Amino acid sequence: MDDNKKVSRSTGRVSEVIDLVNDTDEDDDGDDDDLSTTDCGDNNNNKKKKSQRSEPPPSKRSRPTNNDDKDDEEDPGINRKEDRYHPQAGAVVVESDVSSSISCPIKLFATYQDEQTRIQQAQSSPSHWSFLHCWTLRELLGLDQNPNDLRHETEQIDFLILSNFMIDLEYFFQEEAPELLSIPTIVVFYHHLVGDEDPTQPGKTAADLWKQRSGQQNIHFVHRDPNERSDAISSPIQFGCHHTKLFLVGYQSIHQHRPSRRLRVIVHTCNLLHNDIHLKCQGGYMEDFYWKENPFSSSPFETALTDYLATYKYKGKHKWCTTPVSVDRKEPVDEDTEASFLLDQIGNYDFSTAKAVLIPSVPGFHKVSHGDGPSWGYMAVTKAIQTHLPSYPSPRGRSIVCQFSSIGSLSLPYLQSLWNAWDINRVVKTSTGSRTLQAQRSHQFQLVYPTQHEIAASVEGLRGGGSVPGSMRNISKACLQNLWHRWTSPRASLLDKGQNVPHIKTYYQVDEDEIGMHWFMIGSHNFSKAAWGEQQNGIRGPCFKIFHWELGVFLSPQTVGVDRLIPLGGEKKSSTTTEERDERNFTTCEIPLPYAFRPDRHDLNDRPWTTDMMMMMMVNEGR
Repeated sequence: MDDNKKVSRSTGRVSEVIDLVNDTDEDDDGDDDDLSTTDCGDNNNNKKKKSQRSEPPPSKRSRPTNNDDKDDEEDPGINRKEDRYHPQAGAVVVESDVSSSISCPIKLFATYQDEQTRIQQAQSSPSHWSFLHCWTLRELLGLDQNPNDLRHETEQIDFLILSNFMIDLEYFFQEEAPELLSIPTIVVFYHHLVGDEDPTQPGKTAADLWKQRSGQQNIHFVHRDPNERSDAISSPIQFGCHHTKLFLVGYQSIHQHRPSRRLRVIVHTCNLLHNDIHLKCQGGYMEDFYWKENPFSSSPFETALTDYLATYKYKGKHKWCTTPVSVDRKEPVDEDTEASFLLDQIGNYDFSTAKAVLIPSVPGFHKVSHGDGPSWGYMAVTKAIQTHLPSYPSPRGRSIVCQFSSIGSLSLPYLQSLWNAWDINRVVKTSTGSRTLQAQRSHQFQLVYPTQHEIAASVEGLRGGGSVPGSMRNISKACLQNLWHRWTSPRASLLDKGQNVPHIKTYYQVDEDEIGMHWFMIGSHNFSKAAWGEQQNGIRGPCFKIFHWELGVFLSPQTVGVDRLIPLGGEKKSSTTTEERDERNFTTCEIPLPYAFRPDRHDLNDRPWTTDMMMMMMVNEGR
């Protein structure tokens, strides 16, 4: 398979689209939603053009590009830092009831449609859902001010750790977030960089050429690909990829009387491409952590994060906390600041307040861990459930909802093994120390996945389906046919994202009352063995094989510090399995689900989306 062809910019011709779609089907065991370049490989359109069906807010249009689509360009004189939303008297407001809710670390990415909502009807209240639960990528990074962010104007960004599958360097660093170029230290872990290669400079990567053109020497690119032997991979794994989406943003207060440092951790689902950021449904986890008072203290979150980062085998030493440096890198840095390794720098922050548990996947053949060692893939979820869900008199978890953008080649035995690893009836012991008879029940998965009509009716149309690359041979498995549920629903939450192609990945188990969640996950993992792992017993002996680097987070009432997790707008009452309590003291955490909490089944006329359909439909349309 020609990887360069798979991720190269396409002219949009049908023949090239067919080649790209066929490439995505090559790996039955992988989920690789992004291996078919977003928007069916049409990165030029993805990077430069806005959807004709979805006009962005005038203040947020893309900066001038080389194409001739002048109607979608922004005045280059606009100062994006000052381009914010301000309350207006008399604006119509629909607010989220947060009186009994704890602040939720889960955020959705604000699309162009959400930003229009802010302008049209939400400008008088920061508690409107379009501010509280939907943040732009620039707001998540702290470049723009969300009214619900506690960021101080006296802060500067000292360093940025960026981990992603696919990054459009020209767009992300020069149009979406050009302020990042002034950060003294940036480390980028990636699988693929979108950029033109120069045949006259063989051996030069897209990163080399971009640094050569831009003159940026403060960005350190680190390629990670499980298919290739490297410091991080001793035994290459065919069809693996680096699929993690992560930001670690180091801030330093420059206020003379209140100096402080903090780290913002953002685990998300978005490739750094224009359409992924602004048109698709994306989400993530965001929390801030401050400098340790006790340098010798540690926490499970810190251990999990450093264990994961250690698998990158990155050996660079940098000065992480320095004085501001200009874009042209000509201003001096503080020579008194000592350089240190990445893991040492991360270890300076106090993660004991984390409301989530990290769920990492790392490529390789791992020993099955039942103790204190690192747990990867779906076994990390099992460990989180065992650790962070209390013993019930009789646990009665119901179905597990899995929402994803790609699915691997799955079997009924694998589905059952996954169910046994995630179902609280199987994993959590009762208060008497035994497990219930329900632990042996068959799996009850509900798979939320878009239909052909839902993709076609999205703001991106058929091309948006290029980032939902389910193949017909995987989608049509007999064991899946009764599990499909719709992405859209008449009963969807007020965050209804049905018009946006889903690239978000979420998982949760419904509780016995069917109004809350025993646990919730979000991250880069799609629904596949390649992402979650599979237990094997071959020539290596018993082991747990994973193809990809992935990263997600797990939340439960215990990790967040509330009585119950509920979907945004859900009913706030105690569970029937909990003791009677004063409802006035009952606390919840509202998870911003972009689809119906109890999703609708596909009906007889629904057909799950496949890239095979995209190819046929686009050919029929003469594209």
